[in-house]
Amino acid sequence: MAKTIAVHSFRRGVGKTSLAANLSTQLALNGKRVALVDVDFHAPCAYQFFGLRDEDITLSLNSFLEGEHDILAVAQDLTARISLQGGGKLFLVSASPKPSDVTRSLRDGLDMTGYADAMAMLERELSLDFMVYDCSAGLNEDTLLTTAMTDDILLMLRPEQQNYQGTAVMVELARKLEIQSIHLVVNDVPESINAQELRQKVEETYGCDQVYVFPHADEFMSLSNGQLFVLSFPEHMITEKIQALAKRL
Repeated sequence: MAKTIAVHSFRRGVGKTSLAANLSTQLALNGKRVALVDVDFHAPCAYQFFGLRDEDITLSLNSFLEGEHDILAVAQDLTARISLQGGGKLFLVSASPKPSDVTRSLRDGLDMTGYADAMAMLERELSLDFMVYDCSAGLNEDTLLTTAMTDDILLMLRPEQQNYQGTAVMVELARKLEIQSIHLVVNDVPESINAQELRQKVEETYGCDQVYVFPHADEFMSLSNGQLFVLSFPEHMITEKIQALAKRL
Protein backbone atom coordinates (compact mmCIF):
# COMPACT_ATOMS: atom_id res chain seq x y z
CA MET A 1 0.00 0.00 0.00
CA ALA A 2 1.40 3.38 -1.02
CA LYS A 3 2.36 6.05 1.50
CA THR A 4 0.32 9.18 0.76
CA ILE A 5 1.69 12.65 1.46
CA ALA A 6 0.02 16.05 1.11
CA VAL A 7 2.33 19.03 0.53
CA HIS A 8 0.58 22.21 1.58
CA SER A 9 1.08 25.81 2.61
CA PHE A 10 -1.33 28.38 3.96
CA ARG A 11 0.04 31.09 1.65
CA ARG A 12 1.26 30.99 -1.94
CA GLY A 13 4.82 31.63 -2.95
CA VAL A 14 6.62 29.82 -0.13
CA GLY A 15 8.14 27.02 -2.26
CA LYS A 16 5.47 24.35 -1.82
CA THR A 17 5.50 23.04 -5.39
CA SER A 18 9.29 23.09 -5.55
CA LEU A 19 9.38 20.90 -2.44
CA ALA A 20 6.75 18.53 -3.86
CA ALA A 21 8.65 18.14 -7.16
CA ASN A 22 12.08 17.71 -5.56
CA LEU A 23 10.83 15.36 -2.85
CA SER A 24 9.05 13.18 -5.42
CA THR A 25 12.21 13.06 -7.50
CA GLN A 26 14.33 12.16 -4.49
CA LEU A 27 11.97 9.34 -3.54
CA ALA A 28 12.26 8.00 -7.09
CA LEU A 29 16.05 8.33 -6.92
CA ASN A 30 15.83 6.14 -3.81
CA GLY A 31 14.35 3.42 -6.01
CA LYS A 32 10.67 4.02 -5.23
CA ARG A 33 7.70 4.14 -7.57
CA VAL A 34 6.19 7.58 -7.11
CA ALA A 35 3.28 9.59 -8.45
CA LEU A 36 3.33 13.38 -8.07
CA VAL A 37 -0.30 14.52 -8.23
CA ASP A 38 -0.74 18.26 -8.82
CA VAL A 39 -4.17 19.05 -7.41
CA ASP A 40 -3.61 22.81 -7.36
CA PHE A 41 -6.47 23.46 -9.74
CA HIS A 42 -6.09 27.23 -9.27
CA ALA A 43 -2.44 27.45 -10.31
CA PRO A 44 -0.92 24.12 -11.39
CA CYS A 45 2.79 24.38 -12.14
CA ALA A 46 4.51 21.16 -10.99
CA TYR A 47 4.98 20.13 -14.63
CA GLN A 48 7.30 23.10 -15.20
CA PHE A 49 9.92 21.62 -12.87
CA PHE A 50 10.31 18.76 -15.35
CA GLY A 51 10.70 20.90 -18.46
CA LEU A 52 7.12 20.41 -19.64
CA ARG A 53 5.10 23.19 -21.25
CA ASP A 54 1.41 24.02 -21.00
CA GLU A 55 0.75 22.29 -24.31
CA ASP A 56 2.35 19.07 -23.00
CA ILE A 57 -0.52 18.64 -20.51
CA THR A 58 -3.01 17.36 -23.07
CA LEU A 59 -4.86 15.14 -20.58
CA SER A 60 -5.47 16.38 -17.07
CA LEU A 61 -7.25 15.79 -13.80
CA ASN A 62 -9.83 18.31 -14.97
CA SER A 63 -10.69 16.35 -18.08
CA PHE A 64 -10.82 13.12 -16.05
CA LEU A 65 -13.26 14.68 -13.58
CA GLU A 66 -15.36 15.82 -16.54
CA GLY A 67 -15.60 12.20 -17.68
CA GLU A 68 -13.52 12.51 -20.84
CA HIS A 69 -11.10 9.63 -20.21
CA ASP A 70 -9.65 7.14 -17.76
CA ILE A 71 -7.39 8.39 -14.95
CA LEU A 72 -4.51 6.18 -16.09
CA ALA A 73 -4.34 8.14 -19.33
CA VAL A 74 -3.47 11.27 -17.33
CA ALA A 75 -0.35 9.79 -15.73
CA GLN A 76 2.82 10.83 -17.59
CA ASP A 77 5.91 8.71 -17.03
CA LEU A 78 8.79 11.12 -16.35
CA THR A 79 11.39 8.46 -15.58
CA ALA A 80 13.34 8.83 -18.82
CA ARG A 81 12.96 12.62 -18.86
CA ILE A 82 14.93 13.00 -15.63
CA SER A 83 17.25 10.03 -16.36
CA LEU A 84 16.30 8.01 -13.30
CA GLN A 85 18.30 4.89 -12.60
CA GLY A 86 18.16 2.21 -9.94
CA GLY A 87 14.63 0.96 -10.50
CA GLY A 88 12.72 4.04 -9.40
CA LYS A 89 9.81 5.43 -11.43
CA LEU A 90 8.20 8.87 -11.40
CA PHE A 91 4.77 9.68 -12.78
CA LEU A 92 3.05 13.07 -13.01
CA VAL A 93 -0.70 13.56 -12.80
CA SER A 94 -1.49 17.24 -13.33
CA ALA A 95 -4.42 19.57 -13.13
CA SER A 96 -4.95 21.55 -16.32
CA PRO A 97 -2.90 24.74 -16.77
CA LYS A 98 -5.20 26.02 -19.51
CA PRO A 99 -6.51 29.47 -18.53
CA SER A 100 -10.06 28.47 -19.48
CA ASP A 101 -9.93 25.41 -17.20
CA VAL A 102 -8.41 27.37 -14.32
CA THR A 103 -11.07 30.06 -14.68
CA ARG A 104 -13.85 27.48 -14.80
CA SER A 105 -12.57 25.71 -11.68
CA LEU A 106 -12.40 29.02 -9.83
CA ARG A 107 -15.85 30.06 -10.99
CA ASP A 108 -17.80 26.82 -10.84
CA GLY A 109 -15.67 24.46 -8.78
CA LEU A 110 -15.13 20.83 -9.77
CA ASP A 111 -17.21 17.73 -9.31
CA MET A 112 -14.82 15.54 -7.29
CA THR A 113 -17.02 12.45 -7.56
CA GLY A 114 -14.79 9.50 -8.30
CA TYR A 115 -11.60 11.32 -7.30
CA ALA A 116 -10.73 9.09 -4.34
CA ASP A 117 -11.47 5.92 -6.33
CA ALA A 118 -9.31 7.20 -9.18
CA MET A 119 -6.36 7.78 -6.84
CA ALA A 120 -6.79 4.25 -5.49
CA MET A 121 -6.73 2.94 -9.07
CA LEU A 122 -3.52 4.84 -9.81
CA GLU A 123 -1.88 3.36 -6.73
CA ARG A 124 -2.95 -0.15 -7.66
CA GLU A 125 -2.32 -0.13 -11.41
CA LEU A 126 1.03 1.68 -11.21
CA SER A 127 2.19 -0.34 -8.17
CA LEU A 128 3.11 2.86 -6.36
CA ASP A 129 5.18 3.16 -3.20
CA PHE A 130 4.42 6.86 -2.69
CA MET A 131 1.78 9.35 -3.80
CA VAL A 132 2.77 12.98 -3.27
CA TYR A 133 -0.05 15.53 -3.60
CA ASP A 134 0.78 19.15 -4.38
CA CYS A 135 -2.28 20.87 -2.89
CA SER A 136 -3.69 24.35 -3.46
CA ALA A 137 -2.51 26.91 -0.92
CA GLY A 138 -5.02 27.95 1.72
CA LEU A 139 -8.26 26.21 2.57
CA ASN A 140 -10.69 24.96 -0.06
CA GLU A 141 -12.79 21.88 -0.77
CA ASP A 142 -10.20 20.22 -3.04
CA THR A 143 -7.45 20.59 -0.44
CA LEU A 144 -9.62 19.31 2.39
CA LEU A 145 -10.64 16.25 0.38
CA THR A 146 -7.06 15.44 -0.58
CA THR A 147 -5.65 16.03 2.91
CA ALA A 148 -8.27 13.74 4.44
CA MET A 149 -7.02 10.93 2.15
CA THR A 150 -3.35 11.16 3.13
CA ASP A 151 -1.13 9.56 5.77
CA ASP A 152 1.29 12.48 6.26
CA ILE A 153 1.19 16.21 5.63
CA LEU A 154 4.13 18.51 4.89
CA LEU A 155 3.32 22.10 5.79
CA MET A 156 5.65 24.67 4.28
CA LEU A 157 6.04 28.21 5.60
CA ARG A 158 8.40 31.11 5.70
CA PRO A 159 9.57 32.74 8.93
CA GLU A 160 6.92 35.46 8.84
CA GLN A 161 4.13 36.19 11.32
CA GLN A 162 1.28 35.72 8.84
CA ASN A 163 2.74 32.36 7.82
CA TYR A 164 2.89 31.26 11.47
CA GLN A 165 -0.75 32.17 12.07
CA GLY A 166 -2.03 30.45 8.93
CA THR A 167 0.06 27.34 9.56
CA ALA A 168 -1.46 27.05 13.04
CA VAL A 169 -4.87 26.70 11.39
CA MET A 170 -3.56 23.95 9.11
CA VAL A 171 -1.88 22.07 11.98
CA GLU A 172 -5.13 22.11 13.95
CA LEU A 173 -7.05 20.87 10.90
CA ALA A 174 -4.53 18.06 10.29
CA ARG A 175 -4.94 16.88 13.86
CA LYS A 176 -8.72 16.92 13.58
CA LEU A 177 -8.39 14.81 10.43
CA GLU A 178 -6.15 12.43 12.40
CA ILE A 179 -3.26 12.71 9.96
CA GLN A 180 -0.58 10.25 11.08
CA SER A 181 2.42 12.60 10.88
CA ILE A 182 2.79 16.35 10.52
CA HIS A 183 6.07 17.65 9.10
CA LEU A 184 6.87 21.37 9.12
CA VAL A 185 9.33 22.86 6.63
CA VAL A 186 10.46 26.43 7.26
CA ASN A 187 11.81 27.67 3.95
CA ASP A 188 14.05 30.49 2.74
CA VAL A 189 15.45 31.27 6.19
CA PRO A 190 17.99 34.14 6.07
CA GLU A 191 21.45 33.76 7.59
CA SER A 192 20.58 36.34 10.24
CA ILE A 193 18.17 33.88 11.90
CA ASN A 194 19.63 31.15 14.10
CA ALA A 195 18.36 27.89 12.59
CA GLN A 196 18.50 25.90 15.83
CA GLU A 197 16.57 28.53 17.78
CA LEU A 198 14.01 28.80 14.98
CA ARG A 199 13.53 25.03 14.89
CA GLN A 200 12.97 24.98 18.65
CA LYS A 201 10.48 27.85 18.42
CA VAL A 202 8.50 26.10 15.68
CA GLU A 203 8.52 22.79 17.59
CA GLU A 204 7.17 24.50 20.72
CA THR A 205 4.64 26.65 18.86
CA TYR A 206 2.99 23.76 17.03
CA GLY A 207 3.80 20.85 19.34
CA CYS A 208 5.56 19.08 16.48
CA ASP A 209 9.03 17.54 16.59
CA GLN A 210 9.38 16.93 12.84
CA VAL A 211 10.68 20.34 11.77
CA TYR A 212 13.08 21.08 8.91
CA VAL A 213 14.76 24.45 8.41
CA PHE A 214 15.80 25.24 4.83
CA PRO A 215 18.22 28.17 4.52
CA HIS A 216 17.99 30.80 1.81
CA ALA A 217 19.90 29.56 -1.24
CA ASP A 218 20.91 31.75 -4.16
CA GLU A 219 21.29 28.58 -6.22
CA PHE A 220 17.50 28.44 -6.64
CA MET A 221 17.67 31.65 -8.65
CA SER A 222 20.13 30.07 -11.11
CA LEU A 223 17.73 27.27 -12.04
CA SER A 224 15.55 27.51 -15.13
CA ASN A 225 12.35 25.61 -15.84
CA GLY A 226 13.03 21.91 -16.10
CA GLN A 227 15.89 21.90 -13.59
CA LEU A 228 15.36 20.19 -10.26
CA PHE A 229 17.41 21.26 -7.27
CA VAL A 230 18.19 17.73 -6.05
CA LEU A 231 19.59 16.83 -9.47
CA SER A 232 21.42 20.09 -10.13
CA PHE A 233 22.98 20.41 -6.65
CA PRO A 234 23.24 16.87 -5.24
CA GLU A 235 25.79 17.88 -2.55
CA HIS A 236 23.95 21.00 -1.34
CA MET A 237 22.72 21.31 2.24
CA ILE A 238 19.10 21.65 1.07
CA THR A 239 19.39 18.48 -1.02
CA GLU A 240 20.72 16.70 2.06
CA LYS A 241 17.69 17.90 4.04
CA ILE A 242 15.32 16.67 1.31
CA GLN A 243 17.14 13.33 1.34
CA ALA A 244 16.70 13.12 5.11
CA LEU A 245 13.02 13.97 4.80
CA ALA A 246 12.55 11.34 2.10
CA LYS A 247 14.13 8.67 4.29
CA ARG A 248 11.94 9.62 7.25
CA LEU A 249 8.67 9.37 5.37
